[in-house]
Amino acid sequence: MKQHNVIILGGGMVGAAAALALSQLGLKVALIETRPVKREFDTNEPYSLRISAIQRSSENLLKSLGVWDAITARRITPFIDMRIQDWQGFATQLSAHDLHEPNLGHLVENDVIAAAIWDSLIEHPNCTLYIAQTKQAAQDGQGNWRLNLDNGTELHSPLLIGADGAHSQVRQWMGIEQDINDYQQHCIVGNVRTEKPHQQACWQHYSEQGIFALLPLSSHTCSIAWYVTPEEAPLHCASNTNEQAEAITYASAGLLGRLTPISEFVSFPLIRRQSQRYAQANALLIGDAAHTVHPQAGQGVNLGLLDIIALRETFSYALAHGQPIHDLRVLSRIERARKHDATLVQRGMEGLNWLFSNQPINNRLRTISKPFAQNPLASSLLANVALHGRLTGLLE
Repeated sequence: MKQHNVIILGGGMVGAAAALALSQLGLKVALIETRPVKREFDTNEPYSLRISAIQRSSENLLKSLGVWDAITARRITPFIDMRIQDWQGFATQLSAHDLHEPNLGHLVENDVIAAAIWDSLIEHPNCTLYIAQTKQAAQDGQGNWRLNLDNGTELHSPLLIGADGAHSQVRQWMGIEQDINDYQQHCIVGNVRTEKPHQQACWQHYSEQGIFALLPLSSHTCSIAWYVTPEEAPLHCASNTNEQAEAITYASAGLLGRLTPISEFVSFPLIRRQSQRYAQANALLIGDAAHTVHPQAGQGVNLGLLDIIALRETFSYALAHGQPIHDLRVLSRIERARKHDATLVQRGMEGLNWLFSNQPINNRLRTISKPFAQNPLASSLLANVALHGRLTGLLE
């Protein structure tokens, strides 16, 4: 039997960052992940398919955890502009220069972030990593958790944190329902070679058929996010390279000239999920276990890392004031800090989708708003939100 202050289920980017943050607070942490993260990295390897746009709040968190240098030593790409247009000529640009900032964020492979955090976790004396499946979980009369792993280990802790993704097992153990909206869209991701240079800009084109985004990687290389119907997704993924090249060049409106696939294409369904509660006594949900959002603005991982900032600040205050971190009153502070803002981001993405849908009133609204969108002050305000995100509601 192993006793810990906290057990975290899920060792991806958010779960690993939570484990490192709490270990650095002096807590004894158990992190359970079903398979080890690949820590070796070769810059000559092709880019992986899952890329995140890391905003400044996430960058600052990763710096404070001591892992940002390990991330930059592997592979990152800063972007300085966001350029948005639709098929009717509406266009706007958000620029780091308007904020007197060096960039609007960084494009980083998810695997790179996770590997850098695991490098630090493995060396930290307060964290124990378990590569195993959880066979059984139960609570005693005081709410303390007992988890039995398939390697024969039994873990005990007064607090269980679920960072185990959209289909969270921890959420099921907590008995928490979700509000769910299936967008009836799939996102196709892959990497492409561009005819024109990407100019360190994120490009987004709204057409009558859907959204097509280009995210800059190395020179003349981009990651794509292509939003299509559930019926179209498997057809595009199974097409040959020439057919894919024709389709994505057309869908991108030729923003960067001809696009040529340099990786496989894969797709996943887009579903908005909001857990009805994030916290209860002795248990907490973070990251995708608590909320998922439409990926068009790249806010998914940033929302999860904002959860970690709230978690760390709340626990730091509780420990300094002798409050048990597994108490519902402590955990509810994190829920108050994060649930409202996650909901705002979710609704904001849905509002953006609505604005660019092909309806007469929406087309008129975009025409009316074009002077505002191109106003430097308005662009600066939007760029500032895109850069820094939101973290509000932390109450002592």
